[in-house]
Amino acid sequence: MIHKMCNSNHRNLWILLILDFFTKYWAVATLTHSVSLTSFLSFELVYNRGISWSLFAYQDQYFFNGLTIFIGCFLYGFSWYAHKRKQEGFCTLGEKLAIVGGTGNFIDRLYYGGVVDFIHLSYGGWSFPIFNIADVCIIVGVLIMVWQTYFAK
Repeated sequence: MIHKMCNSNHRNLWILLILDFFTKYWAVATLTHSVSLTSFLSFELVYNRGISWSLFAYQDQYFFNGLTIFIGCFLYGFSWYAHKRKQEGFCTLGEKLAIVGGTGNFIDRLYYGGVVDFIHLSYGGWSFPIFNIADVCIIVGVLIMVWQTYFAK
């Protein structure tokens, strides 16, 4: 299945960036309190000033700015790397998904002063960190890259 997706055009992946942007805009505009949809799915607005699972989430503005600059430079370099791999004939679906998700979260850092997270999964006493659509793109992209590294022919 991944092989089939690798041979298709990935330009439509940017639709995910647009979907991510508008769902975050909706969350910021409407979520004044937690909204439970089911016993395991709720929407709860949080701003993540760090990276995944709020690692390195300090309130210091200089640290936040430095981290944001680092993330921007990383995205630029990773985009260049993905472009070179595509030119060499490699499947870059995973890289492109990670770039789309990273770009969505980078835009949040510039526009909102932190990444907008709002999707919350929980069950009983278990709670998964709150996330967004861009995070899903990043995770799926990384999983595809890992799969290609270890299992692709």
